Amino acid sequence: MESLGQTCWQLIYRAEKGDTVVQTLPSGNIEDLTGALTTPIKTICTFDCQNGESDIVRKGRCIITAHHHIQTADGWMTARQTAARGQGEVLVNFNIPRVYNLCLEGGGDILINTSGQQGATSFTTATTMGCRFEQAADPQQMRSLTYPEDTRTRLGWRQDLKFGRR
Repeated sequence: MESLGQTCWQLIYRAEKGDTVVQTLPSGNIEDLTGALTTPIKTICTFDCQNGESDIVRKGRCIITAHHHIQTADGWMTARQTAARGQGEVLVNFNIPRVYNLCLEGGGDILINTSGQQGATSFTTATTMGCRFEQAADPQQMRSLTYPEDTRTRLGWRQDLKFGRR
């Protein structure tokens, strides 16, 4: 998240509508937002987990659902696929009441901290929702993903999403 001209790591369930997320960090330094791409959160969508369980991937201090996509040197992969390559650990049937997804004003992705050490930072790009993806028609970032136009339009019609409900 962006706060007072700097970034700070925020757990996704603590994010609120209107908060500004950092999408790129060209400097590589979380205290330097020079040239960084940022955008506000339009809506926070929550989805209850069936039986309170979901497959989760732990990547350092980051916990993300197994079906969310993460950008790797080999392109976009699901978190489960990256864990299968040794980049994280799959926690099967993890007890979690709901999954949080962000709908950003301009679309796009967020940065996640995958470092396993307190105070250390190692970030990568991850998608904000786990649904079907297609290549962006006019990507803001090289090799970025976006949600299909019809999906974004349907999400816009859902009045309940404006309030962060399912």
